[in-house]
Amino acid sequence: MPLEAGPTDGYNNLYEGLLNAGYGLARKDMYYSVDYKRLSMNLCDRYGEEFISHHFGSIVLGAALIGQIRRWQKKSPEQYAILSMFLNQEPETTFSHTRIQNNTDRQFIEMSKSKIIRSKKFVAENLGVKETHLDNISHNLGIKPFWEQKPKTENPKSYKLALNLTKSEWDYINGCVNQYGFSSASGFIRYCVDEMKDRTDGITAS
Repeated sequence: MPLEAGPTDGYNNLYEGLLNAGYGLARKDMYYSVDYKRLSMNLCDRYGEEFISHHFGSIVLGAALIGQIRRWQKKSPEQYAILSMFLNQEPETTFSHTRIQNNTDRQFIEMSKSKIIRSKKFVAENLGVKETHLDNISHNLGIKPFWEQKPKTENPKSYKLALNLTKSEWDYINGCVNQYGFSSASGFIRYCVDEMKDRTDGITAS
């Protein structure tokens, strides 16, 4: 690396790498923090407690230490080097003038554009976060929750419909529910109804 390489202003790609490696915890108004307990455990599993304790002063990288690393406040290079080795992150990436994109945010935005209204559990599992963190991510990105909510209608009265289906038809519906993340068969059927309405409206308009 050239001598000009060093801490970047306003972001830390090493910290961003930890978030993308699955150690991110979404917090309202704080974006993401690092799950330092799980990170510490995995570091000790990889390099041994004695090694981690020697270079970090403890086998647990506390929140304060992680914060110092994120802000480039640690003066010795060993801790940065150990974390970059752990992530297999090259120096050219760590000191790049281009900030690493947050994978969770990117995937969240992509899923929000889907016409399929999925279950909250499905969205959380695909993003690799807890269900309770989805609301925080939604808040931080300014995107309304796009997972299944209770249907809102002007008429509060609901209609129940009994369907006579063959086993293969029912198996197909359940397969779609599981594959595409609908929270129920009802959600899948409502989606199909909306799709047909859109197609019909398109034919009428043309």
